[in-house]
Amino acid sequence: FASAFAPELSRLERDGHLREVSTFGARLGEVARGAAAAVHEIDHSHPHRTLIHGDLKSANIFLRPKAGEEGADFEAALIDFQWSGFGLAATDLAYLIASSASDELLTLDGQGEAALLDFYLSKLNEALQENGLSEGLLSRETLQAQYEIALVDICRLAAAYQWPRIKASPEVLRGNAASLGRCATINP
Repeated sequence: FASAFAPELSRLERDGHLREVSTFGARLGEVARGAAAAVHEIDHSHPHRTLIHGDLKSANIFLRPKAGEEGADFEAALIDFQWSGFGLAATDLAYLIASSASDELLTLDGQGEAALLDFYLSKLNEALQENGLSEGLLSRETLQAQYEIALVDICRLAAAYQWPRIKASPEVLRGNAASLGRCATINP
């Protein structure tokens, strides 16, 4: 893929990010198998075993304002459950953020991402408590660890499966941006 991304690589070199990008494949290869196992091999005894959607992205979520509550919360409906199963709660969260969050939320300092994780964790733990499942509460550290390993697994899938399948190049990614979401973004 490197030749297709030559102009982007030149820009990354000017901006001081080329070393990070040029070693990405090797670094991903070192941890990919372990990431896949950590995210997907969740047995009945795992303390944070969760029913996950498996393909949680904005295209699979329908929102509408709650009836009678103008400007308030939304109700959500999910579709396309073909990848559902058991996994880690952060698996769906990582995929949703990686595929659907705006550039403004995903800054290099990580503050936008941290705010999303904090919001998710507060709502998740609130729902668990309301349903009498206080023993299942996640700590922020556990959520962060799950999220990071899930992101590595998403990179593994994109690099090994999605990008070769679509013959990825900057032009192809931009042309498919509507269906690929953030996965088509080329802004480090």
